Amino acid sequence: MVGSDRLPAGRFDVFGKMPAGFRKEDAPVMLQSLLADRFKLAVHRELEEQAVTALVVGKDGPKLKESSAETPPEGGGQAATKKKDSSLGMTVGTTGLRMTLEPTNSSVHVEASRMTMAYLADLLGRSTFGNGRQVVDMTGLEGSYEVTLDIPLAALGTAVIADAGVPDANAQGLHPAEAASDPGGGRKLESLKSLGLELVSRKAPVERLIVDHAEKRPTEN
Repeated sequence: MVGSDRLPAGRFDVFGKMPAGFRKEDAPVMLQSLLADRFKLAVHRELEEQAVTALVVGKDGPKLKESSAETPPEGGGQAATKKKDSSLGMTVGTTGLRMTLEPTNSSVHVEASRMTMAYLADLLGRSTFGNGRQVVDMTGLEGSYEVTLDIPLAALGTAVIADAGVPDANAQGLHPAEAASDPGGGRKLESLKSLGLELVSRKAPVERLIVDHAEKRPTEN
């Protein structure tokens, strides 16, 4: 975010009452309206070419099973549901996710239905496989698919590792040269390759949020 030095440095408690007929997807727009009203926040977006980590189809083509229109999400409903086997299920939009902790090999097993490649890119961007860069979908695949992945806990960050009860010693840092040359974070995500997909370094236009103005203190109620 460019211009973040213009944002208020303090912390504020926000209490709001949702109107009748409120939909969950309306919340981001309502929050933007609140910030514009109370902090006089003004922003704009622009594109800038940057180095990214691209999710692309491998040389042998995709090996994905497309979800049918009747395929139900397998995450366990809109609310997250947790099982005794360290399995957590949830539904995000139309995508069903189930994540299971595998302590024996220090990884998280992910099973998803109705997953788009854009969502997969976003999921990988939350790990170290993006090398700190945005992961962008460049597969050209527009459907929704059945996806199974095994992601090393070390690639999910120390906060996730701590939450999972796995010692930090399992997280191994990357050598700088290794991280710079391998968009996979110095590791090979074999389960991604089994889907006929891979991560490569590319340049692409990336949308940036520019803060034009923001008051340091909100207006009174």
